[in-house]
Amino acid sequence: MSYDANNAYPAGPGATGPGAMGPGAGGFGGQPRGAASPEDLSLPLYGASFGQAVKRFFKKYTHFSGRASRSEFWWMALFAFLVQLIPMILITVGAIMAASVLRR
Repeated sequence: MSYDANNAYPAGPGATGPGAMGPGAGGFGGQPRGAASPEDLSLPLYGASFGQAVKRFFKKYTHFSGRASRSEFWWMALFAFLVQLIPMILITVGAIMAASVLRR
């Protein structure tokens, strides 16, 4: 079963439901609007998958306005960690090999 958080945040005039912003909300206390599809880069994509989050990051990384959803942020943080992990493993293995050669 897949959860689509965008359905929890209806948008537009006359929207009803638990996520609809009431009159006078003024953006405070209401639920955020989410993108309707992964290709819509103007709004955060709630419930993004790993691939969607990474793809959206590389499409938007030079735009310094707007927001990212929690899933987009944390999937991209995991991706960055994994990318940094590979060189760190190689550096560690290289340092251990160099230390063993110097001991001889």
